[in-house]
Amino acid sequence: MNCIRVVSMRSCVFRFVLPLLVVSRARAYQQCAAVTSLEPFHVCDANTTLPGSSIAATIPSGCPPNSETLSPGSGLITDCKCMAGYYGTVGLDGANTSCVACLAGSYSLAVNQPTADTCIPCVAGQYCPSISSSPVFCAPGSYSGEVMASNASACIQFPAGFYGNITGATSMMQATACPAASYSNVVGATDVSVCQWCPIGEYCLDSGTLPAPCTNLPLNAHYTGPGNLPTNCPWVCDPAYYLSGNGSECLPCNENSWCYANMQNECPLNSYSAPLSSSQHECLCRPGYYGDGSISGTSPCSLCWQGYFCEGGNQNTSIQCPANSTSPFGSVLLTECVCVPGHVGDNGTACALCDPNTVCLSGLLSHCPEHATAPAGTSAIESCVADPGYFQYSPGDVPVQCLETYYCPGGLVITKCVENALSPLGSSSDLACYCDRGYEGVNNSECVECQEGTWCWTGVLNTCPGNSNSSRRSSYPTDCLCNPGYFGQDGDACSPCMPGMVKSTRGNASCESCVDGDTYQPEFAATECLSCARCPDAQYASVLCSVSGNAACSDCPDDHYCRNDAKDACPYPSVSHNATTYLDCRCSEGSFGQVLSPTQAQCDSCPVGAFCPAVVTTCSC
Repeated sequence: MNCIRVVSMRSCVFRFVLPLLVVSRARAYQQCAAVTSLEPFHVCDANTTLPGSSIAATIPSGCPPNSETLSPGSGLITDCKCMAGYYGTVGLDGANTSCVACLAGSYSLAVNQPTADTCIPCVAGQYCPSISSSPVFCAPGSYSGEVMASNASACIQFPAGFYGNITGATSMMQATACPAASYSNVVGATDVSVCQWCPIGEYCLDSGTLPAPCTNLPLNAHYTGPGNLPTNCPWVCDPAYYLSGNGSECLPCNENSWCYANMQNECPLNSYSAPLSSSQHECLCRPGYYGDGSISGTSPCSLCWQGYFCEGGNQNTSIQCPANSTSPFGSVLLTECVCVPGHVGDNGTACALCDPNTVCLSGLLSHCPEHATAPAGTSAIESCVADPGYFQYSPGDVPVQCLETYYCPGGLVITKCVENALSPLGSSSDLACYCDRGYEGVNNSECVECQEGTWCWTGVLNTCPGNSNSSRRSSYPTDCLCNPGYFGQDGDACSPCMPGMVKSTRGNASCESCVDGDTYQPEFAATECLSCARCPDAQYASVLCSVSGNAACSDCPDDHYCRNDAKDACPYPSVSHNATTYLDCRCSEGSFGQVLSPTQAQCDSCPVGAFCPAVVTTCSC
């Protein structure tokens, strides 16, 4: 191809008119035969040179075979370098043999290598299909021990019976044989999945041959796997047979044992079996024992639980006793089930709950003592508890009625009431405790002594009626006695004594009258009579003393004499003043004479020739 290139600075415009002249190893380089117009400088493409110095006559030239320039702008042939896979140096002469190829089975990835030692030989497990590219590893399932191999035929597949997944394996040592007693027909296998087990009862001489039947099976035995010889296939005695001592024959299993996997095993404790038993489940429990295995046998056999019965044999189970009954350990029969305490019924049947106030033991019924109770299902006489109002000295004793001054809530409890308190026979609660006579308090509270003016019966405080009183610790209404000055029946309201009457004592005595003229009492509810007042001499009782009032004294009037409360007239015609006796009565002025007696006086006129001065006058001294 001829081209006219117009170059302006760093840009080119191509017009292609001529065919390409030179091709080296499939790489083209171009040579311009005619240039009609060039700019002041020209940058050549890679793999070309620009010989000469005349710009107008410059023609690019190609590198020698197996070499190339490494960048645009090369101006000398020596800028051509040997390509990858070749070694050598391009001289000024541009000889076509300047770059020498690496030997087959080796390679070089570098360019511009001057000597042959840069060519790397392919090692075992690889082959080099090109001198200028990386080696290729043998694929998994093959290997190569050849050095400087140049094609894939150097990689040999693993034979049948072997496998391997290693890339670039170098020998059969890196292959894995199928396991013993297995085989494979696959060549070049990469994993163990190609290996097939030799069938049970057949042998495989090696991993690459087909299996064949074994010949070493004794009577009453069966093969368990493959072998690698006709006489070494593994085998085991059939169930119900065991291996003899010399290991060459299978013998029948004996009774009370079971045989499996060449072994004869004794039946577990408390079980038995028939000859030719092959499983421990064929060991059946003896009567009184049960198992926890299948319904046809068990291992091991346990003692029958309390509350169950175990028939043993093919039953092989424990059967629970009927409702509310139990049995001892190791029971065999249903009739060994008896009622649990507190229930009644026949052996082997469901038992009913014992009624209240009864005792049931071993299925038999009895009753609690009188005045004792027990809940339903009682199983011991000691559980019969005394009723309230009764007590027992020991559990189960016949109850005793609660004593006076005590209370008994039931059972063994008997409690004394508080001090000075009482309770009736058969009391069941402290509420029955009341204070003794003369004390206040109920419901077993503290008993307090009743005070004066009250009376206490059964712990209740009562106040005496009006105008009556009682002593401390009084206990009856009649202990309330009328106060002095009052009268009435004991325990009733009392009335005051009327004036002129008195009562000095307590009680139901009547009021007594004062002595008329001697004593008196003007007030109600008086306790004693007052002495009547006595008028002094020269006075008299103008008001007489009576039972309801005292005497009143007045001065003795003239012509009278007064003494001992009395007033008497002087004998006529005598006169007196403040006289106390009739002797104080005197004749009047102008007379004389004498008092002859308390009722008679003799007064004579003074005779002629005499005078009689007044002895008694009315003058007030």
